[in-house]
Amino acid sequence: MIMAAVEKRRPRLLIGWSAKVPDVLVRLTPGSYWKLIARGAAPAKPPAAR
Repeated sequence: MIMAAVEKRRPRLLIGWSAKVPDVLVRLTPGSYWKLIARGAAPAKPPAAR
């Protein structure tokens, strides 16, 4: 797969959903991509004590 991409001179090779999803997001929302990433990367709040 990698050799085929190199031979075809492709600018990028995306393997797996963990590479494809961010690539699609940055292409669809170039101005707000980093805001979405920051929101998703924020530490989770611990559950409320009962």
